Amino acid sequence: MTDPLAAIFEARSVAVVGASADSRKRGHQVVRSLLGSAYEGDILPVHPDGGTLLGLPVARSVTDLPCCPDLALVCTRAASVPGVLERCAGRGVKGAVILAVGFDESGPEGEALAREVGAIADRTGLRVIGPNTSGFMNPGLGLNLVGIRAVEVGRMALLSQSGNVALDIITRASAGSVGISLYVGIGNELDVRFHEYISYLETHRASEVILIYAEGFRDGRAFMHAVSRVGRKKPIVVLKGGRSANGASAARSHTGAIAGSYEVFRSLLEQVGAHEVTRSDELLRVGEMLAGQPPFRSGGVVVLADGGGHATLATDALESLEVPLAKLTPATRTRLAELLHSAAAVSNPIDLAGAADRAPAVFARVFQELRRDPECAGVVITGLLGGYALRFTEELEAEETAAAAEIGRLAREASLPTVVHTVYAESGTRALARLARRRRGRACRNLCHVQSIGRCARNASTDRTRGAKAAGRAERSYGSARGRAHRARMREGRRGTGGSGGPQGPFGDDTPQDGGGRRSSRRRARGCCRYLPADRTSREGVRRRT
Repeated sequence: MTDPLAAIFEARSVAVVGASADSRKRGHQVVRSLLGSAYEGDILPVHPDGGTLLGLPVARSVTDLPCCPDLALVCTRAASVPGVLERCAGRGVKGAVILAVGFDESGPEGEALAREVGAIADRTGLRVIGPNTSGFMNPGLGLNLVGIRAVEVGRMALLSQSGNVALDIITRASAGSVGISLYVGIGNELDVRFHEYISYLETHRASEVILIYAEGFRDGRAFMHAVSRVGRKKPIVVLKGGRSANGASAARSHTGAIAGSYEVFRSLLEQVGAHEVTRSDELLRVGEMLAGQPPFRSGGVVVLADGGGHATLATDALESLEVPLAKLTPATRTRLAELLHSAAAVSNPIDLAGAADRAPAVFARVFQELRRDPECAGVVITGLLGGYALRFTEELEAEETAAAAEIGRLAREASLPTVVHTVYAESGTRALARLARRRRGRACRNLCHVQSIGRCARNASTDRTRGAKAAGRAERSYGSARGRAHRARMREGRRGTGGSGGPQGPFGDDTPQDGGGRRSSRRRARGCCRYLPADRTSREGVRRRT
């Protein structure tokens, strides 16, 4: 069955309500953006004055449009939004994006408007993104409702509750030729919720990894189940805003967020396998590491290094996360001993002991043996790969490039997750380009990113059915935490009937204990899981933050 959000994110026609001749207004910028991004659908500007805009006829109302659009982008002020939505629903529009601020983050009048918008969505079935959103973009279709220019088409989906954070990440992604497959500004979640976006991305073929900047969730329980289910197919990386008391206060003024227990929610997301980072640049880098990687099977990670220092530090980075290292079979160790000289270490970690300095092809030959070992669930290659021709002699370039291409081919054929950590990651050599082309070897310069592959390996190795079991644990933990909060309030003589005095669970929401309806609560929830990346103050540092 087709996801109802597909009609929005793959819209074949867009009405821009509030189109404007003023180039400083979003109603002008979006029309210009759609024209400039090769969008092949119908662009339908709407403004009460009519006329033309950038060569397009302007309808005076949604009801006057020559056809029924799939999507309406509402660029008008908050007070006018309910009337616009009523006309859109009456015309048969499937979805609407509300840019305006001034709803439940803005006091009693805004809360009343939010309730009215929610009631319209409930009654008519019109799906609403926002309000208080920067919009969304599907670069592959040229469907750009945000206006960010020169966005590279990529494999990472981004869900964000901050337009500025999204701009930072998208700009970095495009500059690094990583690209974005889909971006959605979540906004206030008056109708479409976080978990619904995640569910849509489960079958979105262009998206191989999901990046999230979150300040809260309206339905924490549904979010947890969605992460548990979709995370088994696609990695989910989370950057949480509002972890501290002052940060939570800032989040409330930003999106009307009500923060619950961050520590509890972090623990629950840990159980369902989401990956947390603490900086926006880490969100992009870890996502890039995980994009295109196949799922981990049970087993351990093998560290393959061309020197003892990097082998030791990479091993420390993985051990700090309790990631299992693969115990290579005796047959594998015997074959490796035959390939390498006596100074090499053939257990895990594997140290080539300088053999690649003269013959980089040894990396590919060792990798061939590792992919055959049933205990090997993933490989971290660390050291100088990609830079031997720069470090020693240009005569090594052809051999090194061929070795990199062979590693990529072998990893792809065996569906073996592989990350390359190299001090030459930013050098742009032919060898690293071949790895990237194969879409299995990922080159990074900092050892902290080695932990992203390690976390996936740990999740897969410890519990093959972690998704279903973790969802059950999260459900029980959620109910238990809510129950304790409710009983405490009852002892204080207060009824848990919602509002500011009602019971709140670890998500900060007031969803009914029986699960309730999709829109049973208008309150928000905050939290996410956590892992501790290596300290970036040293290029090879693997100190854990405290």
